[in-house]
Amino acid sequence: MKPLAVPAGGFRNIAVLRLSSLGDVVLTLPVVHALARAWPESALHYWVKEEYADVVRFDPAVRHVRALERDARRIEDLVSMSAELEDCDLIVDLHASLRTRVLTFRQAAPVLRVRGRRLARERWVRARWSRPAPLPHATARYAEAEGARWFAEPLERVTALLGECALAVTHDSGLMHLAAACGRRVVALFGSTSPVLGFGPSGEGHAVLCRDLPCQPCTVHGRERCPLGHFRCMTSIAVNEVVDRVRERVAGT
Repeated sequence: MKPLAVPAGGFRNIAVLRLSSLGDVVLTLPVVHALARAWPESALHYWVKEEYADVVRFDPAVRHVRALERDARRIEDLVSMSAELEDCDLIVDLHASLRTRVLTFRQAAPVLRVRGRRLARERWVRARWSRPAPLPHATARYAEAEGARWFAEPLERVTALLGECALAVTHDSGLMHLAAACGRRVVALFGSTSPVLGFGPSGEGHAVLCRDLPCQPCTVHGRERCPLGHFRCMTSIAVNEVVDRVRERVAGT
């Protein structure tokens, strides 16, 4: 992020923009807490789609959650909503999407925008022969600057259940990031994606099972079918290997 001139007395109204998805919203929380520590008297407003609002709604660092309703996400809706940002004296855009750019267009407040890495991720998927460097973890990128179909439980219930768990076994998903944010050790299985894209579980003590095949990663967000028909990235991860990683972490708690 570019250097920022801090006004006398610090910032009073800060907007943080990350509209989706579950795991990405969870990964922005270290930035939210750092902003709250830096300017404890400021009011921090978090902008997010309504289906992910509960991730931040009860965080003590967040004064207000601006939830974007499902039927109000057209460009013309966002142009109208952008007036709500006029009272902010700092805007932190951790999404850098078309929607957040519309929201921040022509705002008087300085806008700190995370550096987009979409092309770098696509290079890993479509041009591995060019030997791209692994991407920094998403939390590090945020510091610079759709939920899965099977996920049906309310977020507050899932978070409460995770609080009773010693460990979580997940694939590369929002649940993986939520478990890590709750302080639980994670055994994470990566198939069509890969930690080199910068989205492994955050923190220490986790186990990541990824075969690093020549065809892996073949997508940024995951896919239902293997384009080569073998799905060895998943079928080669044996059950006993997962069980061993779980036992190692449970024994270490």
